[in-house]
Amino acid sequence: MKCVLPAVNVKLFAKAVHCLAKIGSEIYFEPLENGLALKTVNSSRSAYVCFLFHQPMFQTYEYEPTSSENGTLSEDVESDGFRCKIAVKTMLQVFKSLSTIERSVESCDINFDGENCKLVFQLKCRHGITKTHHLTYQECESLQAVFAKDLSPNILKCEHKLLTDVAANFSTGLEEISMCVTPCQVNLKSFVNEDDENAKIMRTEMTLNPEEFSDFQIGVDTEVTFCLKDLRAILAFCDVAGTTLEMHFEIGGKPLIISTEQEHYFRANFVMATVANDEDSISQQAEKSNNVNFSSNTRNRSRTTASRKHGSHAAPPRKISPKKKSSTLNNGHRSAMKMPVSKEVDLTTCEHEISPEIPDQNQMPVDDPEHSPPFKRIRSVFFEPSQNLPDHSIVVLAPDSDDDMGN
Repeated sequence: MKCVLPAVNVKLFAKAVHCLAKIGSEIYFEPLENGLALKTVNSSRSAYVCFLFHQPMFQTYEYEPTSSENGTLSEDVESDGFRCKIAVKTMLQVFKSLSTIERSVESCDINFDGENCKLVFQLKCRHGITKTHHLTYQECESLQAVFAKDLSPNILKCEHKLLTDVAANFSTGLEEISMCVTPCQVNLKSFVNEDDENAKIMRTEMTLNPEEFSDFQIGVDTEVTFCLKDLRAILAFCDVAGTTLEMHFEIGGKPLIISTEQEHYFRANFVMATVANDEDSISQQAEKSNNVNFSSNTRNRSRTTASRKHGSHAAPPRKISPKKKSSTLNNGHRSAMKMPVSKEVDLTTCEHEISPEIPDQNQMPVDDPEHSPPFKRIRSVFFEPSQNLPDHSIVVLAPDSDDDMGN
């Protein structure tokens, strides 16, 4: 692969390298048919960044695949071409000073030297000066994060200047912030654990109105907590690119996806992990406990019936009803997605405490298929007493006087 960046785009490419350096320790190069992809991931694998620079970004772009490919390649399709990774500290030596690059660099040539395992950068500067950097690389596999931002129920789109002004109000030492969204507003506040030593430090909270966003779609009221440092790295790049931001997210514990692009030139996706809230974790655990296949359900019913015949203390019979996304039960009090679990319950044992009659699936005996109950398709089940037993209370009268005792 060989490509040439013109002077007007060298600074943008260098700023992307600086953004990647703030996230991970290695930069992955993946030449594609439709452009050059630069990716990275942090050490804890909680943040992933991908820049895809399209061919119009380059003055010259020559792509030579190492093997045959099927169809048009994109950043979401793994290719069989050449891939490598370079240490961030090595890359920063090439694009160390952004002001110097903007002032003196006229073009940047990027060549892959496969024979010597070198990635060659040539910075052609004013007055005929050429700076050449030979960087040793390592061949690697494709780095890819799996996400579907188009399926996210919540979408926020705004100018980068809005979030830059918001981030400037938070302390530089703050690690995480929480974003609470409703159809009426967006609330951003400092996130500090109560058990942390810095729990009593100053906290900041800001509220944004829907009118401040160019696109405001809230399908689920939720609160997500994410890393403020990663957000600042994204905003620093957008400040140079002058682009808008799109945020796609769902609930706490699921990734927050921030994307930005300049048509025909580049596209960038930032995927950040979020902190799972207690209510969201219990809801997800309850949903998992509700998803019982038909074979497990029929075996559990037969074992429960057998235990009642032997006089064991089993829970009262419970009713089975299919799960719907936003439906409630016949009594109208509780939804099938929300289980009555106390917040003190350990999430690792939550499933067993919700339905104690159901043993582990791995411990279930294998029944004879000829005597098994008929096939039933069950998507989910919700357990509740199937009937209210009448109250047969016995009245006991105590004597009121000694005369009554004599009688």
